[in-house]
Amino acid sequence: MSRDQQLQTSCTSVYNDYKLCLSSSNRNPQKCQDFLPSLRSCEKSLKVSYCINETQNLMNCARKPDRNVCAKEFILMRECNRPGGPQLLITNEGRGAPRYEINPSHLPLFNSISADLGPAEAPKRDRKRMQSLIQEMKKEFNAKAFDFVPYKFESFRPNPGK
Repeated sequence: MSRDQQLQTSCTSVYNDYKLCLSSSNRNPQKCQDFLPSLRSCEKSLKVSYCINETQNLMNCARKPDRNVCAKEFILMRECNRPGGPQLLITNEGRGAPRYEINPSHLPLFNSISADLGPAEAPKRDRKRMQSLIQEMKKEFNAKAFDFVPYKFESFRPNPGK
């Protein structure tokens, strides 16, 4: 067995032990800190990613979800595990708020002109904004009977919707 194969075998063993530790840690990645130095050295020597940071961020967020319900962490974890490398990235280069972007090396896989896909955080929700959006949609789609749509059983009543 060559040195590279031995290193691969030992790193696989450490990674499996790390995953086993995480599964029994009750969503606390701090309990598995002992594996991190050897896993990080394996990442450097084998030039592979074990998604350590993404795993820890997702587990920490799952314990106390933010208002986006860990959407960014789930996407980063999914993208980290792609065989060809991440296709989507979260960037905040000079724009302030984080945005989803297509990895430039994967742009030909998408039917998109721009790599920018939009904001990575959900917009603030409020009643006025929703009502103005509804009014815009009414005008755009020429929806006249938009206010009330009776249920099937209400059509049997003498005054449906009242």
